[in-house]
Amino acid sequence: ALSLSKGVSNHALRCSSRQAIVAPPMSEPSPASLSSARALLKERDFVFFWFSRWTAVLGVTIQSVALGWHVYEIARTTMDVKRAAFMVSLIGLVSFVPVLMLALPAGETADRHNRRAILLICYAAEIGTALLLATAAFMGFATIPLLLGAAFVFGASRAFFAPSNTCLLYTSDAADEE
Repeated sequence: ALSLSKGVSNHALRCSSRQAIVAPPMSEPSPASLSSARALLKERDFVFFWFSRWTAVLGVTIQSVALGWHVYEIARTTMDVKRAAFMVSLIGLVSFVPVLMLALPAGETADRHNRRAILLICYAAEIGTALLLATAAFMGFATIPLLLGAAFVFGASRAFFAPSNTCLLYTSDAADEE
Protein backbone atom coordinates (compact mmCIF):
# COMPACT_ATOMS: atom_id res chain seq x y z
CA ALA A 1 0.00 0.00 0.00
CA LEU A 2 1.08 3.54 -0.65
CA SER A 3 1.63 5.82 2.27
CA LEU A 4 -0.08 9.16 2.77
CA SER A 5 3.25 10.93 2.63
CA LYS A 6 3.56 10.12 -1.08
CA GLY A 7 0.45 12.18 -1.86
CA VAL A 8 -2.17 9.44 -2.16
CA SER A 9 -5.20 9.95 0.04
CA ASN A 10 -7.15 7.22 1.80
CA HIS A 11 -10.18 8.13 -0.30
CA ALA A 12 -8.29 7.54 -3.55
CA LEU A 13 -7.06 4.17 -2.31
CA ARG A 14 -10.57 3.13 -1.31
CA CYS A 15 -12.07 4.28 -4.63
CA SER A 16 -9.46 2.58 -6.78
CA SER A 17 -9.98 -0.78 -5.10
CA ARG A 18 -13.72 -0.86 -5.84
CA GLN A 19 -15.21 -2.57 -8.84
CA ALA A 20 -17.22 -0.41 -11.19
CA ILE A 21 -20.94 -1.03 -10.94
CA VAL A 22 -22.55 -1.14 -14.34
CA ALA A 23 -26.30 -0.81 -14.59
CA PRO A 24 -28.09 -3.23 -16.87
CA PRO A 25 -29.28 -1.69 -20.12
CA MET A 26 -32.78 -0.29 -20.08
CA SER A 27 -35.35 -2.45 -21.73
CA GLU A 28 -36.73 -1.42 -25.07
CA PRO A 29 -40.24 0.05 -25.04
CA SER A 30 -42.87 -2.50 -25.88
CA PRO A 31 -44.52 -2.28 -29.30
CA ALA A 32 -47.87 -1.79 -27.58
CA SER A 33 -46.68 1.34 -25.74
CA LEU A 34 -45.18 2.79 -28.93
CA SER A 35 -48.34 2.17 -30.90
CA SER A 36 -50.51 3.71 -28.17
CA ALA A 37 -48.27 6.79 -28.07
CA ARG A 38 -48.50 7.13 -31.83
CA ALA A 39 -52.26 6.69 -31.68
CA LEU A 40 -52.50 9.34 -28.99
CA LEU A 41 -50.54 11.82 -31.10
CA LYS A 42 -52.97 11.22 -33.95
CA GLU A 43 -55.82 12.48 -31.76
CA ARG A 44 -56.42 16.10 -32.76
CA ASP A 45 -57.93 17.12 -29.40
CA PHE A 46 -55.04 15.65 -27.43
CA VAL A 47 -52.48 17.42 -29.61
CA PHE A 48 -54.32 20.73 -29.10
CA PHE A 49 -54.48 20.04 -25.36
CA TRP A 50 -50.79 19.18 -25.16
CA PHE A 51 -49.84 22.23 -27.23
CA SER A 52 -51.95 24.51 -25.03
CA ARG A 53 -50.24 23.15 -21.92
CA TRP A 54 -46.83 23.66 -23.47
CA THR A 55 -47.55 27.23 -24.58
CA ALA A 56 -49.10 28.04 -21.19
CA VAL A 57 -45.95 26.92 -19.38
CA LEU A 58 -43.82 28.93 -21.80
CA GLY A 59 -46.01 32.00 -21.30
CA VAL A 60 -46.00 31.67 -17.52
CA THR A 61 -42.22 31.41 -17.50
CA ILE A 62 -41.77 34.41 -19.77
CA GLN A 63 -44.24 36.49 -17.78
CA SER A 64 -42.65 35.56 -14.46
CA VAL A 65 -39.19 36.56 -15.63
CA ALA A 66 -40.45 39.77 -17.23
CA LEU A 67 -42.41 40.69 -14.10
CA GLY A 68 -39.40 40.25 -11.85
CA TRP A 69 -37.22 42.15 -14.27
CA HIS A 70 -39.69 45.02 -14.48
CA VAL A 71 -40.02 45.26 -10.69
CA TYR A 72 -36.24 45.34 -10.35
CA GLU A 73 -35.96 48.03 -13.03
CA ILE A 74 -38.53 50.23 -11.28
CA ALA A 75 -37.13 49.57 -7.81
CA ARG A 76 -33.55 50.38 -8.81
CA THR A 77 -34.55 53.92 -9.81
CA THR A 78 -35.59 54.75 -6.23
CA MET A 79 -34.01 52.10 -3.99
CA ASP A 80 -30.68 50.53 -3.20
CA VAL A 81 -29.81 47.04 -4.47
CA LYS A 82 -30.91 45.21 -1.31
CA ARG A 83 -34.36 46.79 -1.23
CA ALA A 84 -34.77 46.28 -4.98
CA ALA A 85 -33.86 42.61 -4.59
CA PHE A 86 -36.39 42.38 -1.76
CA MET A 87 -39.08 43.80 -4.05
CA VAL A 88 -38.24 41.14 -6.65
CA SER A 89 -38.56 38.45 -3.99
CA LEU A 90 -41.99 39.85 -3.10
CA ILE A 91 -43.12 39.05 -6.64
CA GLY A 92 -42.38 35.39 -6.01
CA LEU A 93 -44.11 35.48 -2.64
CA VAL A 94 -47.18 37.32 -3.90
CA SER A 95 -47.46 34.86 -6.80
CA PHE A 96 -47.07 31.83 -4.53
CA VAL A 97 -49.39 32.78 -1.64
CA PRO A 98 -52.61 32.45 -3.71
CA VAL A 99 -51.48 29.03 -4.94
CA LEU A 100 -50.86 27.94 -1.36
CA MET A 101 -54.07 29.41 0.04
CA LEU A 102 -56.34 28.35 -2.83
CA ALA A 103 -54.99 24.85 -3.50
CA LEU A 104 -57.80 23.01 -1.72
CA PRO A 105 -60.69 25.22 -2.89
CA ALA A 106 -59.31 25.13 -6.44
CA GLY A 107 -59.17 21.33 -6.39
CA GLU A 108 -62.72 21.13 -5.13
CA THR A 109 -63.83 23.60 -7.78
CA ALA A 110 -62.17 21.48 -10.46
CA ASP A 111 -63.99 18.41 -9.15
CA ARG A 112 -67.43 20.03 -8.94
CA HIS A 113 -67.56 22.34 -11.96
CA ASN A 114 -66.88 22.31 -15.68
CA ARG A 115 -63.11 22.13 -16.02
CA ARG A 116 -63.07 23.63 -19.49
CA ALA A 117 -64.97 26.68 -18.24
CA ILE A 118 -62.53 27.05 -15.34
CA LEU A 119 -59.61 26.87 -17.77
CA LEU A 120 -61.18 29.49 -20.01
CA ILE A 121 -61.69 31.82 -17.05
CA CYS A 122 -58.09 31.24 -15.95
CA TYR A 123 -56.78 31.89 -19.46
CA ALA A 124 -58.87 35.07 -19.63
CA ALA A 125 -57.46 36.27 -16.29
CA GLU A 126 -53.90 35.50 -17.39
CA ILE A 127 -54.39 37.23 -20.75
CA GLY A 128 -55.94 40.21 -18.98
CA THR A 129 -53.00 40.35 -16.60
CA ALA A 130 -50.55 40.16 -19.49
CA LEU A 131 -52.38 42.93 -21.37
CA LEU A 132 -52.43 45.11 -18.25
CA LEU A 133 -48.70 44.58 -17.74
CA ALA A 134 -47.92 45.32 -21.40
CA THR A 135 -50.09 48.45 -21.37
CA ALA A 136 -48.57 49.65 -18.10
CA ALA A 137 -45.07 49.11 -19.45
CA PHE A 138 -45.67 50.86 -22.78
CA MET A 139 -47.70 53.75 -21.34
CA GLY A 140 -45.29 54.25 -18.45
CA PHE A 141 -47.70 53.91 -15.52
CA ALA A 142 -46.29 50.68 -14.09
CA THR A 143 -45.69 50.86 -10.36
CA ILE A 144 -44.52 48.24 -7.91
CA PRO A 145 -47.97 47.94 -6.21
CA LEU A 146 -49.60 47.48 -9.64
CA LEU A 147 -47.08 44.78 -10.54
CA LEU A 148 -47.56 43.06 -7.17
CA GLY A 149 -51.33 43.12 -7.68
CA ALA A 150 -50.93 41.63 -11.14
CA ALA A 151 -48.70 38.93 -9.71
CA PHE A 152 -51.37 38.12 -7.11
CA VAL A 153 -54.12 37.84 -9.75
CA PHE A 154 -51.82 35.75 -11.90
CA GLY A 155 -51.05 33.44 -8.94
CA ALA A 156 -54.74 33.06 -8.12
CA SER A 157 -55.44 32.18 -11.73
CA ARG A 158 -52.65 29.59 -11.71
CA ALA A 159 -54.07 28.12 -8.49
CA PHE A 160 -57.33 27.27 -10.26
CA PHE A 161 -55.66 26.44 -13.56
CA ALA A 162 -53.42 23.66 -12.26
CA PRO A 163 -56.01 21.20 -10.88
CA SER A 164 -58.47 21.83 -13.70
CA ASN A 165 -55.83 21.34 -16.35
CA THR A 166 -54.40 18.21 -14.75
CA CYS A 167 -57.80 16.62 -14.19
CA LEU A 168 -58.93 17.42 -17.71
CA LEU A 169 -56.22 15.20 -19.14
CA TYR A 170 -57.57 12.18 -17.27
CA THR A 171 -61.21 12.80 -18.10
CA SER A 172 -62.05 10.23 -20.70
CA ASP A 173 -65.76 10.91 -21.10
CA ALA A 174 -66.83 14.27 -22.49
CA ALA A 175 -70.16 13.90 -20.68
CA ASP A 176 -68.35 14.34 -17.35
CA GLU A 177 -67.49 17.89 -18.31
CA GLU A 178 -71.08 19.01 -18.84
